[in-house]
Amino acid sequence: MKEIFERTSVRSYAQKEVEEDKIQELLRSAMASPTALNQQAREYVVVTDKPTLAKLSKVSPGAIHLENAQLCIAVCFNNDLAISVDYFQQDCSASTENILLSATSLGLGGVWMGIAPNKERMERVSQVLELPSNVLPFNLISLGYPKDKPTPKQKFNPKSIHYQKY
Repeated sequence: MKEIFERTSVRSYAQKEVEEDKIQELLRSAMASPTALNQQAREYVVVTDKPTLAKLSKVSPGAIHLENAQLCIAVCFNNDLAISVDYFQQDCSASTENILLSATSLGLGGVWMGIAPNKERMERVSQVLELPSNVLPFNLISLGYPKDKPTPKQKFNPKSIHYQKY
């Protein structure tokens, strides 16, 4: 439970590579997330190559910090594996949250950069990552060892809670 409350968005990273065993742990946690109809149509592109990270930093205004990241995981959805594409955003979101929570437990930081449903951003990511036309990029997650100690925000708001009816 502590990872849920310790997780915060991290955009500034130490110049330390993320170990392969930690990358594999992030991917295992991503694939452990629930999917609609158990369709398991999510796919992941792992990027550690600095020139590719630099290109990805230009696909969206919110992605600029990727140029200095050590790792990016692109969460994608393979239409050819889908039972229903109607739920691809929910499937990819659940997978993303698992990655971010696992990153926190591994001493890493990260942030989710939305790509879908913005068609222009989706096209740019697809070009950089050379995705086939049946694979939709959903988001980019930058990851690495935090440069500074992140401080989680207190987000609990009792005024947002309603019982039985609004």
